Amino acid sequence: MSEQANIRSLDALESFRAALIIYQTKAKRALDMALEETRAMERWVREDQRVRWEQEIRKQERLLERARAELMTVRMSALADHTVMQREAVKRTERALAHAQEKLRLVKRWSRDLDTVIGPHIRRLESVREHFQHDLPKAVTWLHQAQITLSDYISAIGGAPAGMNLPTSLSSTGDQPQSESPPDFPAPPLKTEN
Repeated sequence: MSEQANIRSLDALESFRAALIIYQTKAKRALDMALEETRAMERWVREDQRVRWEQEIRKQERLLERARAELMTVRMSALADHTVMQREAVKRTERALAHAQEKLRLVKRWSRDLDTVIGPHIRRLESVREHFQHDLPKAVTWLHQAQITLSDYISAIGGAPAGMNLPTSLSSTGDQPQSESPPDFPAPPLKTEN
């Protein structure tokens, strides 16, 4: 079973390997950034927003307590007819408190649903990242080893020492000698084009 390697350019193989290394580096960096952005968004929803709205609720509860106290003070004083501003302040603060409570409710729901919604996407990103961390370096190493092996093979076939006698035979027409493969290398000589 005599097969011939059809090597046209080792430089093309090296160029491909270099491009693969650059691609691996850029893609891994992009994946790392995407994963970090996703984790930052998770922290923002689960921690920052929850804390923000819990603090806002406490603030609005204090303001509501103060507004109600002012309303009671005005009602008990001689200015019982002038409670419009205080009632409006109480209503405004109640609306702000209800808004903050609704936001906190939504943040808690988003926190629960976050794993369901983005979890599969994160797992896919991590799977691709694993591919870039483990499989592509193996491919780069394999390409490098293949390049070394092919280069050695070309050198062994085409660069035989000056004193070495290679067996020759005549072609079918009988006018041109043809070189045969050395016994160590069963394949015929390789053609290289640079």
